[in-house]
Amino acid sequence: VAQQRGLRLVSAGKLLRAEAQTGSAVGIQVKWFLESGEMVPDSLVIELVMSNLRADAAKGVLLHGFPRNTAQAKALSAAQIIPSRVICITADPQVLVKTCPEDERVRLEERIKTAAATAKEVSKLYWNCACSVGGSRNPEYVLEDVRRIVESQPWQLMVLAAPGSSKGSFVRKLIAELGVVHVTKHEILKHNKETTAGVQAQKHMAEGGIGTIPDEALGALLELRLKQPDCKASGWVLDGWPSSKESFEVVTAAGLSPKVVVLDMPEEQAVEEQMHIRYGVDNGLKYHMRLNPPPQGVEVRANPRNSEEAVSERHTQFHVDLEGILSVGSEAGVVVLHPLKSPWTELERVLYHGAAAKPAVVASPSKPPAGLKVLSHNRKIVIAGPPASGKGTQCARIVKEFGVQHISTGDILRNNIKKNTELGKQAKEFVESGELVPDKLMIDLVLDALNSPACQKNGGWLLDGFPRTAAQAEALTAAGIVPELFLLLEIESEKLVERAVHRRLDPETNKIYHLLHDPPPEDIKPRLVLRQDDTAEKVKDRIEIYTASVESVSSQYTDTLVRIQADHRPEVVFENIRRAIESRPWRLAVGGALGSGSGELALGLVQQLGLTHISMSSVVTDAAKDGSAKAVEALERAETLGNGTEILDSLVVELVCERLRSVECQIKGWLLEGLTREQAELLGEESIFSPDKILLVDLPETSQEVDEASMQEMTGLSEYRDMEAGLRRQFPQQLVILQPGERLLEAGLCEIFSAVIKEEKIKKMSDEMGSMSPADRSLRPVRTNSNGRPWRLLLTGAPGSGKGKLCEHLRTAHGIEHLSHASLSKEVEELDPALFEKSQSMAVLSDEMSCEILQVLSSMGDTGKHGWVLDGFPVSAEQAQSVQDAGLEFDKFIQVEVDVETLVARLSGNLGNTEESVREKAEAHQETATAVAKVFKLREVKITGSSEEEMVQALDRLITGAVVC
Repeated sequence: VAQQRGLRLVSAGKLLRAEAQTGSAVGIQVKWFLESGEMVPDSLVIELVMSNLRADAAKGVLLHGFPRNTAQAKALSAAQIIPSRVICITADPQVLVKTCPEDERVRLEERIKTAAATAKEVSKLYWNCACSVGGSRNPEYVLEDVRRIVESQPWQLMVLAAPGSSKGSFVRKLIAELGVVHVTKHEILKHNKETTAGVQAQKHMAEGGIGTIPDEALGALLELRLKQPDCKASGWVLDGWPSSKESFEVVTAAGLSPKVVVLDMPEEQAVEEQMHIRYGVDNGLKYHMRLNPPPQGVEVRANPRNSEEAVSERHTQFHVDLEGILSVGSEAGVVVLHPLKSPWTELERVLYHGAAAKPAVVASPSKPPAGLKVLSHNRKIVIAGPPASGKGTQCARIVKEFGVQHISTGDILRNNIKKNTELGKQAKEFVESGELVPDKLMIDLVLDALNSPACQKNGGWLLDGFPRTAAQAEALTAAGIVPELFLLLEIESEKLVERAVHRRLDPETNKIYHLLHDPPPEDIKPRLVLRQDDTAEKVKDRIEIYTASVESVSSQYTDTLVRIQADHRPEVVFENIRRAIESRPWRLAVGGALGSGSGELALGLVQQLGLTHISMSSVVTDAAKDGSAKAVEALERAETLGNGTEILDSLVVELVCERLRSVECQIKGWLLEGLTREQAELLGEESIFSPDKILLVDLPETSQEVDEASMQEMTGLSEYRDMEAGLRRQFPQQLVILQPGERLLEAGLCEIFSAVIKEEKIKKMSDEMGSMSPADRSLRPVRTNSNGRPWRLLLTGAPGSGKGKLCEHLRTAHGIEHLSHASLSKEVEELDPALFEKSQSMAVLSDEMSCEILQVLSSMGDTGKHGWVLDGFPVSAEQAQSVQDAGLEFDKFIQVEVDVETLVARLSGNLGNTEESVREKAEAHQETATAVAKVFKLREVKITGSSEEEMVQALDRLITGAVVC
């Protein structure tokens, strides 16, 4: 702030510490208080600060840490120094305490309490200019809020919300972080009771309630309220009024133009959310029966206003009012958010778009950078892909996630023919005669569907299977139908054929199964059929037809085209689609020692994810070729001096930041390759550099056998280790260390999508639990073994063996907690904070720490009550021996055995897996599992079966004691 405003920064703390070093009479006193941990007396603090302020009275000042109490404030007033703004940076005390070592927490808690009391006291003294800003956020966001306050441009917002949108909690978060004043109808009336408009409003309220107060009277009261010092200094958020076109016109006529924040979702979701809401009969608390059920014994009741019919009516009325408000418009813009999909995060991206140089994620009429496409709430998406590319699966996910209306040309034809519409009658003749429906008729059918109430009511549309030709695409454009995003799924033809021939249709449910990757239940297998279009010959013909036309269609949408690699797991493909829809592409950095394969990894990721490739080693040269004067000058100077490293590092970072801010990088995402330690440190200070992952490829194992001197010459060992250490300090959450090898790209992709894959597993488990009533969940089973205690199991299986599903089955069917070794330390965060802190200091959990955590989990919390099954540990004979040495009590070591050919069929082509790599993994796993089993001897159990159901049955027999293993 001082730099931006050209102010002189005066810090009370720094002045005290500096004085303590001087050895002066005052300095000796100050030093004694500082070293003893006592508060420095006001007389000493005031003397130092005031003398410093008088030294350069002509220049503006930013005063930090002063005044802290009434006495210090009075000293400022006596010197006729009146602050124009007093800004308090706030944060959750519990969050702050967790960031420091345990032995310092008590002292920090006291300091936080003192600081909070100080802020409160000072805010009261300067009530007319005191503001607060939430500090536990991106520093650039906090700085932007402070800048707005200093420049008398605080946030001016208005929130509108559909029923079931949790508006209350959203507004509370907004107030806490932005420090804005909460302005409601009641708040307006309270502050202006004595005015003429206030007296009239109270009269109306007494006669017919607050809803009968005329909009004009409320508008007059609002003008008065917003002119008061707290609103002028801190900004404001309007909540609950205006709520209609007429009331909003009153607000805009008064010269107010708030940024309108809309929380909206489809009617079905609104009804679903409200139907789960209950209120405590005695305590009045609000509960969500699925997400936050009441404690056992608490009697609850439903609100009659939350019936399905009532919520539906309110939702309809909300949209009528919203449409009216949006027709009036606001110069500050409109932001539409989905309340169930991280609305606060999405709002931050829009509000701080300029401050953090990130693209907006949702709609805002404020102008985005030239060429940047920002999707509106009413999304307009076209999706295309060859047969068997998984397009149907992805369409279903897009509809569920974003609430868009799915428009399929096949469905349009069938529905119009079935309803005997005028267009349907025309189409029926062509369909029955086996002829192609003409483009003009097909376009009329599509336009009719796009203009239907369903598309207008929901969150936009997803057009699937159209346009199929360049002529259809041109006709759509001519009709004013221009998609904001064209998603093109891509996959090799050979894999498409393999996918299609293994698909089977259930004629009763119309659900499609895949015999290898998504096998059907055994009881319905006899009724499944192979669709006529899914024979190898038919699929090849369809691919040929598709390939011949797809480029001519996609070339019509080059500005909005996003290519998606569809040869991955469905959740991975959808993550890339979701990021494209939300204008939030991947941001990655890749580095490593010479010979580690990091260059090949970078190129592979760029190809797989469609990212913009930025090489640190050539960015200056590239800029010079493009005519950058400073790049040319720096290169010439570096050549003249013979060593231009220092000059080029700062320039490299400057040029990289320019590239990261480009429209290309904001739309496609980016991958930085070849970071050095110095460049990483400089980039870490730039807000635009916010990578999702930093992948660092370690030194090849063969190289580590070379002597130290040779290694330094070959790979720059010391530079590499410096960079690794620096990145660990700067980006501990984003940094991932990969081991070099043939499957490096596969490993990199797995790390990038690890959270998505894990989230998908958790979601499936949550869905299963969510379908249970609260009473059923409270009756979660406790399975005990022959010793009368809950089961404690170690489980292992090759990738693709289905071990994850077996662990989930143990959780849902038998109540046994599923533990993952990768997140083991998180399990004891609440149970044993000291052990958690100790484990967090380790880059990788030691075997001893893993066993110590398991000992705690065996006796405490849900794992102590229901037992546990651990997946991913031990994976070697040495780790197994450490379990034995630690005396860890467990019941069985379960090996999930699946035929290698089945694993090959399941995994080949998924996330870069090849048949050879799957076989290698299976062999490696079998080798380690056999070594572990030798250590555990009699506790080994093998679970086998020709299907997942057979393996589940075998596991059930073990747990329920139906068979002795």
